[in-house]
Amino acid sequence: MKVCTKCGETKPPSEFYAAPNNRDGLTGACKLCKRAAQRAYVGANREAVNEAKREWRARNADAVRSKQRDWYAANSERDRARSKQWKQANPDARARHNSKDRARRYGADHEPYSRTAVLGRWGSRCCYCDASATTLDHVVPLGFGGHDVERNVVPACQPCNSSKGRKTLAEWALAW
Repeated sequence: MKVCTKCGETKPPSEFYAAPNNRDGLTGACKLCKRAAQRAYVGANREAVNEAKREWRARNADAVRSKQRDWYAANSERDRARSKQWKQANPDARARHNSKDRARRYGADHEPYSRTAVLGRWGSRCCYCDASATTLDHVVPLGFGGHDVERNVVPACQPCNSSKGRKTLAEWALAW
């Protein structure tokens, strides 16, 4: 048993970090006190800590990339399964991310909106053919100056959304 120098509680050695240079091989403060001190430091110095991390990553970019590649090579199946599970559990967050990313690539404005709310407002029906809607369509395409905002998004079934593609409503109507 060992007494923590911060909280004064007596705890088993498993509650302390290793410190090979200390006589007993353990840190003076317990893990809980060390974590609390770390959180307090980071909270008070958030920008300095983030800047230091950015600088370290820039200096060690090759080592970081190598470590990431090695980790992914060893854990690719687990990572894909975790990613697939998250995507299935969070369809709105996934749609929000994809939508925001597409808007950024086209240089369009983006305002957060709920995919579920848009589908619910239309009763999950396609606004073009009244079939069951599974996707959202930008009425004015992002590539033609449309914005990724709720007032420019309507629910659409996959066939209608795919056939409309990057066309305006007028162009799409003429193609039918």
